[in-house]
Amino acid sequence: MIGRMRWAMALMVAGACGSPTVAPDAPSPACKGQSFMTEAALGTLPGIYLTSTGSLFARPLQVDGAPGGFRIGLGRDFATLQLGNTPLAIEGDAVVARTGDATDGTVITLDQLEDDCAFAGTQRICTAGTCVDSPIAGQRFALAAEAEASGMSLVGEIPGNLGDDWRGAPVTRLRVADSLALVTTDWGGGLRIVDVADPAHPVEVAHVAPELPELYEGYVDVRPLPAGGRRYALVASDRFGVVVVDVTAPASAAIVGHVGLSRWATSLAVRGTTAYVAAYAGEVEMLEVWDVADPLHPVARSAVAIAPGSRLEVDGDHVYAGGGDTGLTIIDVANPDAPVVRSRYQHAGPRADAAVSVTTVGAQRIAVVSDARWAGTVQLVDVTDDRAPHELASWQTRSPIAPGGVIAVGSRAFVADDQDGVRVLDLADPRAPQSVGWFHTWSAADPRTGSFFEGAIDVDVDVARGLVYVLDNVSGLVILHLDL
Repeated sequence: MIGRMRWAMALMVAGACGSPTVAPDAPSPACKGQSFMTEAALGTLPGIYLTSTGSLFARPLQVDGAPGGFRIGLGRDFATLQLGNTPLAIEGDAVVARTGDATDGTVITLDQLEDDCAFAGTQRICTAGTCVDSPIAGQRFALAAEAEASGMSLVGEIPGNLGDDWRGAPVTRLRVADSLALVTTDWGGGLRIVDVADPAHPVEVAHVAPELPELYEGYVDVRPLPAGGRRYALVASDRFGVVVVDVTAPASAAIVGHVGLSRWATSLAVRGTTAYVAAYAGEVEMLEVWDVADPLHPVARSAVAIAPGSRLEVDGDHVYAGGGDTGLTIIDVANPDAPVVRSRYQHAGPRADAAVSVTTVGAQRIAVVSDARWAGTVQLVDVTDDRAPHELASWQTRSPIAPGGVIAVGSRAFVADDQDGVRVLDLADPRAPQSVGWFHTWSAADPRTGSFFEGAIDVDVDVARGLVYVLDNVSGLVILHLDL
C-alpha cells in the first residue's frame, strides 16, 4: 500500500568481493566499509543520486555524465560501480573504473564513503591527451520533509509493474475516459486497460501486447477516440507510428489498424475526429495531421516540422508542442490542411522534453509546461497572443525531482512530480503559483523501490467525480480524491 509504514533499512556495503552480504537484523553502521562488489548487481536498490559540480546528472543506477555511461548503486547490503562494460577495481582505499586509456578515456574514482551513505570522488575525462577532472558527490535520496499527503486522500490502487504481468515494463502515459484507464508501457509491455468504474476497486480487464515484443516495442502515449459508435485507443508506438486499438468491449480489446507512415511516434493529441501525431520522418520530427473519423481508414491531411521529442497538447485551434532544446512551439491548426507555426518560446537554462497543458485563468490563456529534467521547473507561459508567448512564472521542484505529466484545469495544475508523488498547484495568480496539495506515491523505505524508472510519471483528472489518477512506476495506478 504505497509504503504506508515509514521504516528505515540500513545500507550495508559488502565486506568482501563476491556475493552480497545479508544485512543482520540488528542495526549496523550504514554504508560502512571500502570493499565493493566486482559485478554490477541490479537488484532492489534504494535511490542513490549522483551530482557533479552545480548540476545533477544521475538517477538510481544510471549516470549519463561519462562517455558510455557508468553505473553506481548503493544497495542495502552491497555497492557497485561499473563504467560501460569495464569492471571496477579496488585500488587502496578507492574504488576505480576505467575505460579507454590515459590519452582518450574516462576514469571514475570513489574514495570517500561516509556512515550516512554520502560518498565522493572524481571523474576524469581525457580527449586527445587533454584531461578534465570534475568532482562527483552522492547521497541517499530522501522524501521531502512534509506530511505524506495534504488535500488528497487515497481511494484505490492497482500495483502496476509490481504484479507478475507488469514487471519490468516502465509505464509511460495515462488517460482516463468512460471509466477506463488506458496505461501505456515501454519495453514491450503494451497497453494495459483498467476498469475504474469503482475507483476504490480498480480492475485490470485487458492487456494488449505490442506487435513486436521481441524488439521491445514501446508504447509512449495514448488518447481515447470515440468514433462510429465504437471506442478506440490511439497509441503512439516507437515502431509503428500510431496503433489503433478497439476498446469497445474492453475485455477483448484488440489492435485493428494503424495511423501514420512513420516508424516512430513520440506523442499524440486528439480533438474531435482529428489526430495530431508527433512522429519522425527520417531524422526530422513532424507534426502529422490525420482525419480519424474512420480510424480504420485514416486520411492524411498535412504535416509540418517541429522540435525533436515533442509532447503534444491540442487546445482550440492550436497545437502546443513541448520538446527539448527548442522549448514550446505553438502551431495554428485552424486549417488542418495547412498548419502554421506561430511562434516558439524558450525557457532560460537547460531544458528537457516537456509535457504541456493549457487552461484559462481570468482573461489569460496559460500553457503549463512541465520541464522533465532533474530539478526541473513547471513554467507558466502566457499564450493568449500565439505570436508572443512569454513566461509569467515558474514553480521549482526540489533537487533531484524531475516533473512529468501535467494536467491544467481552471486555476489548478496537477503535476506528476516523480518521487514527490503528485502536486496540485494553485494558478489563481499566474505570476505566483503555489503548491496547495500533494500525495506521496513513492517511498524510499519501500523495498520495491530502486529502479532507474520510479516515481509518478503521469496524471489525469476527473473533475466531475473529484478524482485524480496518478501513474507511478512503483505504486502503479493510484486513484486519489481531491479534498481541496
